[in-house]
Amino acid sequence: MNLDLNQRQIGIIGGNDPCCEILKRLTDPGLAALGLRVLLVADPLIQNDGTACAGELGIPTTTAYEDILGLDGMDLVLKLKNDETLAPILQA
Repeated sequence: MNLDLNQRQIGIIGGNDPCCEILKRLTDPGLAALGLRVLLVADPLIQNDGTACAGELGIPTTTAYEDILGLDGMDLVLKLKNDETLAPILQA
C-alpha cells in the first residue's frame, strides 16, 4: 500500500504502542520536505508513552477523541486504539 503523506495534516487516536515510534518517524527531519504535520494525539489515558512522547515533540494532546474530528484541515486520522466507542465518532 502506498500512502501519500505530502502536505498531510494528521491526527492520531491512541497513545499506546506504537504511537511514540510513529510520532518519531513522522517528525523525523528526513521527512521535513514532505510538509506533513501531526496536529493532535487523542487518548483518555494521559500517562501513555505516546501522549508523553507527543508532549516532548511539541504536539498537542487531548483526552477526548472527538477533538480530532473538530480540527480544521485534517487529512488523515491514524486509529491506533481498539475501542468500540470510536466507531460512531469516526463515522460522523
